[in-house]
Amino acid sequence: MQSSGSRSSVPAVLCDVPQLPNEEFLEGLPLPPFCAKREPAVKAIVEELGKAVKGGKAPLTKNKAGTYTWAAFPKEPQYHTEHESTVFAQLEGVANDISGAISACKWIEGAPVKKYFDYKNNGNRKPDSGHRRDSNTSRPDAYAIRSSRSKNKGDHWWDIGPVGEYKKVDSESNFHDDAQKVLWSMNVVMREDPCRRSAYGITIENRTTRLWFCDRTRIVCSQKFNFCEEPEHLVSFFLTAMYSDETSLGWDPTIKRVITKGPKGKPEYQYDITVHQVGDGGVPEEVVYRTEELLSQLAADGILGRGTRVWTARRVGADGKTFGDLVVIKDYWVDSDRRREGTIVTTLRDEAEGIKEETQRMMLKNHVPTVVGHGDVRIHGSPDETKAFRDIHVKKCVTIDLVSALIPLRESTDKGTGSHISIASFVKRPVKRIHVLDPKTHYRIVFKERGHALHEEKSLKVAFTVIRDVVCCLCAIHLLGWVHRDISTGNILVCGAPGKERGLLTDFEYAKRCDDVDPVHQLRTGTEYFMSIEADMHTYRYRPREVNPVSAVEVSIGLGRIRAGLKQPPRRETRKDEHRSLPFRYHPLNDYESLFWVSLYMVADRVVVGHVPGPNESAKAQYAVARLLFYDRAWRTQLIEVERPDTALNLLASLHKDVVPVADLLLELKEKIYATYLIVEKDPTTHPDPQKSVSLVVEPLFETFEAICAHLDKHDKLYIKPFPGYTNAPIAREDDGNEAMGGTGN
Repeated sequence: MQSSGSRSSVPAVLCDVPQLPNEEFLEGLPLPPFCAKREPAVKAIVEELGKAVKGGKAPLTKNKAGTYTWAAFPKEPQYHTEHESTVFAQLEGVANDISGAISACKWIEGAPVKKYFDYKNNGNRKPDSGHRRDSNTSRPDAYAIRSSRSKNKGDHWWDIGPVGEYKKVDSESNFHDDAQKVLWSMNVVMREDPCRRSAYGITIENRTTRLWFCDRTRIVCSQKFNFCEEPEHLVSFFLTAMYSDETSLGWDPTIKRVITKGPKGKPEYQYDITVHQVGDGGVPEEVVYRTEELLSQLAADGILGRGTRVWTARRVGADGKTFGDLVVIKDYWVDSDRRREGTIVTTLRDEAEGIKEETQRMMLKNHVPTVVGHGDVRIHGSPDETKAFRDIHVKKCVTIDLVSALIPLRESTDKGTGSHISIASFVKRPVKRIHVLDPKTHYRIVFKERGHALHEEKSLKVAFTVIRDVVCCLCAIHLLGWVHRDISTGNILVCGAPGKERGLLTDFEYAKRCDDVDPVHQLRTGTEYFMSIEADMHTYRYRPREVNPVSAVEVSIGLGRIRAGLKQPPRRETRKDEHRSLPFRYHPLNDYESLFWVSLYMVADRVVVGHVPGPNESAKAQYAVARLLFYDRAWRTQLIEVERPDTALNLLASLHKDVVPVADLLLELKEKIYATYLIVEKDPTTHPDPQKSVSLVVEPLFETFEAICAHLDKHDKLYIKPFPGYTNAPIAREDDGNEAMGGTGN
């Protein structure tokens, strides 16, 4: 059971959940160490359950019809008049009977039979949220909770393992409701606790049961079964849910929660995080960092994806105390076949050493982060990968279409959890279908520098000073033959003390050499609000189009054949000298277009603090234009390809008078970018030449941002903030400054 309030504003995503045959699903579950194999272990437990206990009957009896009756849960739920929370509380008795049978069985000699989790009916209680102060009102019907938890305090999400949702009546609507709720609870498990790598669940409608699993790449469920007709499947699940250790059930042993003294001596929770990196001489080493401040966890709000979290941290010594400089540690899941971000950044910095010109060399080195250490997370000596159920995408599985409500709220919540993108501010993209993402590997990287994301910057002058730095950095990267492929306001950081700010381009996970052929991945790279048009469409858009004129005679003949009911003649074969369209390959102009969208965003989606709009200005009109540009592909395409479309004119008319020149210069820049597209994509037989692109556009880029910065030097009191809503009231000036916080590269 859960409140719908926690999900009411969440946009829907159509989630195709593959159903595995029960035997395959159960084989993928972790097995306690005292069991040699699952099938004989479950068989032994079922046999033990069939034995009569002292002074009573057996916990599980087989009927003449071949079905079974659980002594603790004898009556079908649909025939009960009590509330479902009362009815399914009987499952606690079933779990206790299974636990008793496990204790009575003979197992591998010397292997301890340890119960790690207790099954608990939850009723209508809300587990405590240790790290979120937002409206987390989820209340799962039941869950397995750590036996080692502190019993004198309320239940915490960080102690909860597999979760359950139940209904008395088996119906399609009840199944979908249970499925959504169990997925939401599994989602909360994954987003609430940085120690989680995967989650499990169970749903029951009357006696129809399904089992669930998720990690960062997939959500799967078992085929349905009746827990009284096939009790061995329920036994198998409870065997795993109660007797598998924490690591087996998805906890990460390389992250440990610690209690530290916070402000004014109050206790607060931090994490000791182990980074598996290559030390001096190529020797692997484990370095432990203790977090101090959560910078970002927005990307961890959903189940699927990278699950990125970012903290500031310091090293932990052998004495358990912290020492050294403050660094930034980033924990996320990377596509297993991708080059690691730390390797890419280190390679770029090394290649920069070969640049003869000092200015160009420092353009790169000053504006990309310094890697302190990085490496794949290792658990019990092996890389932490999304291995479970990896082969489901090649199996013919039944799928269930669910409106799963798994996309997180985008409104700002707890510190470090919000976003620059508000749901109310943008056009919703088409509903996406989620199937199975590419296999991922758990990865950590530590950076020397810290700063705050560009979208958090309040000074328009500082924002464009930083963007100008990124232009320099991008040009250097492109001249080395690389592309970034994920330019966004979150991946550009503002670093340095006030008055000495500099830009830092981060998140190089998707960066690659221009001539590298990428492996095929399920999702396109890039942040959609700032993605170039052709990268979004994944095709070269500015190729010349040759149109062969059709003669009047050909049209007449064609119409005559149609009227006569004759088939059209076969289409002519393609001539040998005709060429097919080349597959799209990301190139430098796509990065520069993304930077244009980032720059326009800082103008179009921001209002000037303390400004009362004049008669020719309209915050509502500006808001409407911003919604179209972030994100509606048709309007974005029109803005790029039409010299001065209505959207551009409406934007200019709605802006603050001192911001208009900035927008005007940006619109001139996009025309030059568009003209460059037409030049470099003119030859349809070749991919665009990266060096030619840079040579053609670099001068307009520098001129544009130099002109913008020169204008803002004269208007250095322009402070900006996101839209406060549909109002023309003056916006109060915030004097809290720009504290040097960390941004996220997501």
